[in-house]
Amino acid sequence: MKKTHLFRTALVLGLSIAIQSANAGDVDYSLQLQPHWAAMQDGQGAGSDGNGYLEVSRFYNVREAYSNVEAGEWELEVEGAWEKFNDSDDFSTAVSIKYGYTDTLHIELELMSIELFEGGGRGAGDLELLLFNQFTGDTGDSPAFAAWIAARFPTGDGSNGIDGELHLNFTKDLGNGWRGHLEGFGKVNDGERGDGGGGNDFFDDDSGFFGDDDDRRSFQWGVGVGFDYQCGENGLGIINYLNESSELEGNARVQTLELGYVHHLNADEALKFAFDINLDGHDASGDFAAKIQWALEF
Repeated sequence: MKKTHLFRTALVLGLSIAIQSANAGDVDYSLQLQPHWAAMQDGQGAGSDGNGYLEVSRFYNVREAYSNVEAGEWELEVEGAWEKFNDSDDFSTAVSIKYGYTDTLHIELELMSIELFEGGGRGAGDLELLLFNQFTGDTGDSPAFAAWIAARFPTGDGSNGIDGELHLNFTKDLGNGWRGHLEGFGKVNDGERGDGGGGNDFFDDDSGFFGDDDDRRSFQWGVGVGFDYQCGENGLGIINYLNESSELEGNARVQTLELGYVHHLNADEALKFAFDINLDGHDASGDFAAKIQWALEF
């Protein structure tokens, strides 16, 4: 019964975005089909090198293949999330800063998500370092392509080991305001995030500093596909599907449907919303989650 209500909520949200898109009026789409805010940035028109970014960042389950920032530009992102499980509600927050080394290469440092309330704080203080590079743009014949790597360092309370991941991203203009995205990734886990008490109760904490936990998968992988549609001059509707291996051994693969929306407040500031719905039906994956992020470029 609970799942039925969730899918009804998702359907209503999807129809609302579609109706808003239909009533948005005439939009002057360019070669990259970018709305007004993207074309304004730094005086560059749509289709310029490094300027295809429409705010579909890794905040979403499937991101786009364009770099968040251009050369010499910074971006601050602050986010919060609520995740619902059968017997609990988890709240978390995270903050990250990015710097554009070139128009297509940026470096990111993130203070990873901190769980709030109910004695939370799993891995509080863990840092993640990320390097993102866009190799090609959308030429019409081939999609934009990017790759990025990230590493988690055990700087937080009770954490150990170093985790690494590699992501490959593709973005293609589909015409009439639509874009398609494809993402594949692999993660190597060599430790765990602590709970502030010498180890996370979610895992068996028998490992050393660089040791694998008995229950946590040493390797995870997944693939996701997504689409976005420009809703007028300041909005972007998003739908993603992600299929990935679970974090713990013995659990089934995790399948997530995500509905999102980006609202650009001005040329350098945006609010992002996302609603994740669990499709695999397993309690360990949670039922659903709601997320919000504020992003500022400067």
